[in-house]
Amino acid sequence: MVSEKKGGIGSSEDKELPVHLDDSAMLLEAIAFCKAIAKQQEENGKAIENLQQTIKNLQQTNKTLKQEFKERRQEFKERRRELRQLGQRSEDTQQIGQQLQHQVQQNGQRIKELSEEMKDLKQSTKHTAASVR
Repeated sequence: MVSEKKGGIGSSEDKELPVHLDDSAMLLEAIAFCKAIAKQQEENGKAIENLQQTIKNLQQTNKTLKQEFKERRQEFKERRRELRQLGQRSEDTQQIGQQLQHQVQQNGQRIKELSEEMKDLKQSTKHTAASVR
């Protein structure tokens, strides 16, 4: 005999049912079904473990990528700072070049003036020497 509860958990309406061959086949099917469910649960458990490991791997990869990003961002900031400094140096060099060019022009003008004065002095010296004779 198989006991069946009619009213659910804790119900006092239990009824004894006779077991027949059809019931045995149904029981075998139910057992096979339970085994299939157990196998599926085992497979699901393995799948869950695999997913949990994948999540851990992805979290580690994410952590690694964040660290790499942080390092590269720092390198970028340093390179940008270096480029700014080089740009400033370039501007400074350009400004110094312009100042030097201006000085060269002034020196060239001064050389012309001095050259004219030397010509005048030579002429004056020739006249003075001629008048002294």
